[in-house]
Amino acid sequence: MTALRWLLVLPAALGAYIVLQALFVLLSLLLAVPEALNRGVSQLIADIFCPYYFVYIGSKVAPAFRLHVAVLLTVVLSVLYGMLLLYGVLRGDISYPLWWLTLSLVLGLGSCVFAVVRIQDDRAKDTSRENWRVAVLTVLANIFGIIYIYGYFGQAVLFLSMFWTPIIQNWLNILNPFLYMMTLFGMFFTWYFWVLVATAALGYFGMEFFSAKAAQSSATAIVHNTL
Repeated sequence: MTALRWLLVLPAALGAYIVLQALFVLLSLLLAVPEALNRGVSQLIADIFCPYYFVYIGSKVAPAFRLHVAVLLTVVLSVLYGMLLLYGVLRGDISYPLWWLTLSLVLGLGSCVFAVVRIQDDRAKDTSRENWRVAVLTVLANIFGIIYIYGYFGQAVLFLSMFWTPIIQNWLNILNPFLYMMTLFGMFFTWYFWVLVATAALGYFGMEFFSAKAAQSSATAIVHNTL
């Protein structure tokens, strides 16, 4: 069993990465917002969460030395990101601006570091985390948390895009003292703003519900372990 878990470390990490990418694609299809906005939101959030769970899930599958595995997975992903970026720059066929790719790389590496920190913090909680019910509820809470951030972050991106559009057209609009309020009211009359609000609300309440259930199950498991 221990050997099998070692063999599953990399497949589990890759699986988490691919499943999250598929989730973001599904959200993009379900949210009928403008393509440019949807694509930008999906890409930025994927750049944060996919590397994070690549490191975190892969490390949790490892039967031992999880902190070392987390650091190793971070190095592996960093090297892969660097190679892909270099390959695209050398060939000149990258579909995104270089600054966007650099931002994606920085966000990905930062989320990997957070995953390593969380693995270190989780070592004292492994007894309760082994409860499968707690694990499943935690995963569900994380999924709804991603949906919440997707909708919430999408509102911020929408506001910025609507705010900067008149400024790009005419730089004198930056002197307009009512531009902020005009943008805010403009969002209220944009139907896809309410789609993003509903998405954020669904994610928030789902995250809170499953987080409470996971905490309750974890406390029950701890009580049973101490009896």
